[in-house]
Amino acid sequence: MTGQSVSREELTARLEPYRGGRGLEDGQEVPLGLYLQVTPPREIIARMLRNLKEIHKTQADWQRLVAVQDRLLVLLPQAWDEYRDRGLAHAELGQARQSVRDLETYLIQTRNRHDRQYVSERLAQLRRALD
Repeated sequence: MTGQSVSREELTARLEPYRGGRGLEDGQEVPLGLYLQVTPPREIIARMLRNLKEIHKTQADWQRLVAVQDRLLVLLPQAWDEYRDRGLAHAELGQARQSVRDLETYLIQTRNRHDRQYVSERLAQLRRALD
């Protein structure tokens, strides 16, 4: 997608493969408006920041990644995975204290996550580095 607005006709054409009868009788169509959802500005900004996050992560640009994570956490203060990601980025920058703080927050706030053991081990390494 290019981010450009599309006309009603173009949107209808793009949705055509997905519309079908969808269980409606007599070939009735689902109104176009039911396919569209309003997205709150906060979610749009979060998506843009997450896109930037992935770019910086791919490029191993930890300083910029931390800056994006800071903004994400202002926007979404209970996005616990973002604390984990920022903590790991701080670790890459050699900022053990900040990393420990974020990884502790992540572990305190989350349970039964697939990466819990890895994060705990990384946290233990960082704590040893501080001693």
